[in-house]
Amino acid sequence: MLGELLSWFCHWIKILSIISIIIAILAYAIFQIYLAVLRIKVEKAYRYSCNTRRTENGKSKKSIAFYHPFCNASGGGEKVLWCMIDALFSKYSSEEVEVVIYSTETVADIDIIKRAEDRFNIKFGNRIPRFIQLSSAKLIKPESYPYFTILGQIYGTVRLAIQAMKQYQPDVFIDSMGAAFSYSIVKRLLPSCKVFAYVHYPFISMDMLDAVLRRGSNFNNSTRVADSRVLSYVKYIYYKLLIHYYGKMGRSCDYAWANSTWTFDQMERVWPGFIGKINKLYPPCSATNFLKLNLEKKENIMMSFAQFRPEKNHRMQLDIFSKVLKKHPTTDLKFYIVGSCRGSEDEVFLADLKKYANRLKLQDKVTFWVNLPFNELMQKFEVCRIGIHTMKAEHFGIAIVEMMASGLLTIAHNSAGPKYDIIKARESDPVGFLAETANDYIDAISLCIDKDNEDFVGEMVKRARKEVGKFSDEVFKEKFLDDFTKNT
Repeated sequence: MLGELLSWFCHWIKILSIISIIIAILAYAIFQIYLAVLRIKVEKAYRYSCNTRRTENGKSKKSIAFYHPFCNASGGGEKVLWCMIDALFSKYSSEEVEVVIYSTETVADIDIIKRAEDRFNIKFGNRIPRFIQLSSAKLIKPESYPYFTILGQIYGTVRLAIQAMKQYQPDVFIDSMGAAFSYSIVKRLLPSCKVFAYVHYPFISMDMLDAVLRRGSNFNNSTRVADSRVLSYVKYIYYKLLIHYYGKMGRSCDYAWANSTWTFDQMERVWPGFIGKINKLYPPCSATNFLKLNLEKKENIMMSFAQFRPEKNHRMQLDIFSKVLKKHPTTDLKFYIVGSCRGSEDEVFLADLKKYANRLKLQDKVTFWVNLPFNELMQKFEVCRIGIHTMKAEHFGIAIVEMMASGLLTIAHNSAGPKYDIIKARESDPVGFLAETANDYIDAISLCIDKDNEDFVGEMVKRARKEVGKFSDEVFKEKFLDDFTKNT
């Protein structure tokens, strides 16, 4: 009886497997036919738009479209977006180029511009980019896909890319957010379009694969998976397949920038056979503005500056600060946690952080500052003396550069951007501190608040402020325009 049941079960498994394969093949074929038909419509729309963009001298404006659905956020990725647009406006007149942004933001266009100007100290005047509204941002938000998150985001990216090309057909498509699975869609529907990418962080990296192999738990590898050998193996195979297809997507990109040494190395590993060019371009860090701050206004305040997201590891910062106060009970050190919220998920995360600070009885010592305009942000940098950054494998770290330029004694995680590009491991003439464990951070903070070390840390601040010149907005814009002009 048991043998018959097992045989029946295996029989139906085979049938269902065959049916699933047939459905998958049919779905793929239908999708390819859909893309082929859509390509005819997109190319026709492109030819029409070229005619409508013709100026009085008979030439058609070059159309440059930025793919950046969350353009109203206030992080480093958005700083890159707005500095690129500002650079294009400074080089090309409105008669030469038209600049658009593919966006999923629901706020008014003018409010997006105002927030960008306030946060990044950029003034656009009467000339602003045009916004192309795409559908719901939920399609690409990780929280929309509790399981197989990356696969879900790929699906959402493909859908948004198709929407984008149906609504507006550019000459140049620039992904400034990290949506590699849009490249092949753009090239398939509009082969003449040049595809550029500024990569802040690979969609999937070899470090993520290594973390699954080590069975270590973190924000993108749950404890449930890490504790199971079977689930870890399944996730490893899943990641290997994703890396394979991510590499294939890279071949649809004509030119790419990596924002750091770490990102550049990761891209070379996950984009084998990349036929375009990859260049390293450090993000703009407003170093010039921060270097103007008055160091005489410094107070005994430690500062953190990052978006309120789990991977930034704010909880670790609160734990470190609590232990510093216990180690130095007479210190008057205070802690400013400064950052931005992109939406309701970040706000929930921030509320939990505040509760955690209260549980540690830090409410009188810790102050949270959220979504500050640029002038108020500068005031916080001016009065703070110590900067702390705890994210592991921070691809670059604009906030770290801004801290150093502001004269803060900066302590960052000994990995990725801080390790290879910004602070670096220096046996002599250090410009900041690199740390890995909570004790490493505590030791560095203790050194900073010890008055016997004032000469040592004073020289460190001077060296750090000299070091950050290569990360300025001006250097970024110059190199961006040089690469863009040569490759379009």
